[in-house]
Amino acid sequence: MRVTTADVGEQLATRARAYQATLAEHERARDALHAAALAAWRAGWRPATISERTGLTASYLRKLAREAGLPAAPTGRRTRAERGV
Repeated sequence: MRVTTADVGEQLATRARAYQATLAEHERARDALHAAALAAWRAGWRPATISERTGLTASYLRKLAREAGLPAAPTGRRTRAERGV
């Protein structure tokens, strides 16, 4: 069986649509994760704890917080919520 230019073009278009559909879903999930991480920051959680729970690095979390206009992260002991108590 010979593959035609039309077949290749259709496969390419199909894969591009699938990629775009999953990309939009990925971006929505990422935005929701960032919002949840910033909510934890506002609640007083330390970047290291948020990082452990989200997989985002502490430095990236600090960058997100700066861009959102949030104050510097708290220092010191973890809260009971952070310890999971």
